[in-house]
Amino acid sequence: MNYPSTFKSLNAGGSKAEPKPHKPCLLLAAIDMIAAGEAASEATSEATREAGGDADAGGGRIAWSQRLRERFRGYFDIVRSEARRDRPNPELPFYHLGSDGFWRPRGASGEQLHKPPRRSDEGAYAEIDAGLLDAIRDEAARQELRAALIQTYFPSKTDEVWAHVKLMDESGRLTKRLLELPGVDDDGAQQIREEAAAYGQDVRTAAFRDAVVPAYDFACAACGLRLMTDDSWLAQACHLIPWSVAHDDDPRNGIALCPNHHWAMDRDLIAPGPDRVWHVSAELDERREGDRRLLELKDAKILGPASGWERFAPREDALAWRVGRLG
Repeated sequence: MNYPSTFKSLNAGGSKAEPKPHKPCLLLAAIDMIAAGEAASEATSEATREAGGDADAGGGRIAWSQRLRERFRGYFDIVRSEARRDRPNPELPFYHLGSDGFWRPRGASGEQLHKPPRRSDEGAYAEIDAGLLDAIRDEAARQELRAALIQTYFPSKTDEVWAHVKLMDESGRLTKRLLELPGVDDDGAQQIREEAAAYGQDVRTAAFRDAVVPAYDFACAACGLRLMTDDSWLAQACHLIPWSVAHDDDPRNGIALCPNHHWAMDRDLIAPGPDRVWHVSAELDERREGDRRLLELKDAKILGPASGWERFAPREDALAWRVGRLG
């Protein structure tokens, strides 16, 4: 299959002059995920073989995930048409790309999907051609695929979309490097920190967020609040020792907090300590309702990274610096 040509002739919907952006945006998001190493390689699924499908067809899985939906929304917000009232519905292209020949939406057990997935359909994925997976993994071919999508469907937004592509590529590469930090020696860690410092703030912010927040399963380490929509979440990635002080984007110099507790920590009203509990400022006054809410955190256990992510628990030196700032 000639994938650039196929990408230029998607069944995108809308009019020929103004096709709908949903399928191209989802494909750009999927390309980003593969480029960042966030898509699994696999042999063709048993369900595909039983259905008489091509034994060489299945080359990889694109998970129906929060990350895919967030990446889709990043592109969609750039190209959406307010006049047409485009709505960000990633489940529709995820399902309807199945009509384009290279994308097979499946349920968690490998069965063919017969309707768009819901956000709660964990384990759903799209199986893509091995040839397409190989093309996306090749840098030159990947750029050709992106160009086919951007020039065909977003001719008036090419600069903005390419800028977002660059941001996704650079932040994806940096996130992978940051996630290596727990397993390297001091010299290796210093090299990664120097690499991170060479990027611009937008790239560093995105990479630090993508390394820290998923480690905490998108929940606040103070109150446990975990709020998510199809393509966004409430928790924020917070430096323990600020970037301005340490120039350190190590995920273990970070913690995930809701906006309220992020604000309070940055103002030295609360702090996680090396004893793995929360400490509060002596300046808080229990007579004030807002202060009382923060005082309730005193000696509460820090809600650490999720199962499987324990190696990203905050470093003791970062916790000691933060707790030393309390008033």
